[in-house]
Amino acid sequence: NAIVKDAVASIGLDPGEYSGHSLRSGYVTDQRRAGRSWAAIMEHTRHEELKTVKGYARYERDPFQKVNE
Repeated sequence: NAIVKDAVASIGLDPGEYSGHSLRSGYVTDQRRAGRSWAAIMEHTRHEELKTVKGYARYERDPFQKVNE
């Protein structure tokens, strides 16, 4: 967490708005947008609950979710 905050501060951004979890959110969001399955993402992040890993995704609607889901 300290490494992330130091890096953010070094480029002039507010370190209070970022944390180590920002990296996890970015990873989950990017992987999902790239079409990776939730199962594959969870294998990498070691999440056991789908609800938890979905909480890290940063978009309004899952780009691969069917309309009726």
